[in-house]
Amino acid sequence: MDIFLKHIDQTKNSTIGDLTIEGEHECFFIENGYRNPKIMFESRIPDGRYKLILNTTCEHHFKYLKMFPDFHIGMIEVSNVPNFNDILHHIGNYAYLGRFDDEGKPNGDTHGCQLTCKRYFRNTITDCFQGRNSTDVYESYYKKIIELMNKDEVWINIS
Repeated sequence: MDIFLKHIDQTKNSTIGDLTIEGEHECFFIENGYRNPKIMFESRIPDGRYKLILNTTCEHHFKYLKMFPDFHIGMIEVSNVPNFNDILHHIGNYAYLGRFDDEGKPNGDTHGCQLTCKRYFRNTITDCFQGRNSTDVYESYYKKIIELMNKDEVWINIS
C-alpha cells in the first residue's frame, strides 16, 4: 500500500505537505526545510519512496506508550533514508529553527522528523509553518497506518 506526501509550500526552515491515504486527505505534515545533503535536525527527507516500519526501541516509543496505552504499539518510522534513521511520524507543531536551547537540545519539534497537524499557518516572525491540533490528528492517522500495516507493507511517496 502506498500513501502520498506532496509538499505544497516551504520556507528556509520548514516545509508543509499534504498527506493522502487512498486518494483522501488525511492530514498535513510539517517538516524541516530542504537542504542537500540532508543535515541532522535541520532538513527534511529527500523526495522518494520509503517503507514505513514500527520502531519499538526509541525514546519516543516509551513516551507514547504512556500517552496512548490503549492503542500505541510502536512509533511509525520512515526507513531506508540514506545515512539517517529514527525519522519518525509524531506529534508536534513547530519546525526546528536551527538553534539549540540552554541544555543543548534543538528547539522546535521536528528534529528531522515529520509532524502531523490538522491545520497550519505561516508564522511571519519565524517564517516557519506551525501546526495546530497535532495530537487529535495523530491519533486517527496512527490508527489508520497501523491498520494498513497489519494487512500489507506501507510505503510513503514524498514529492
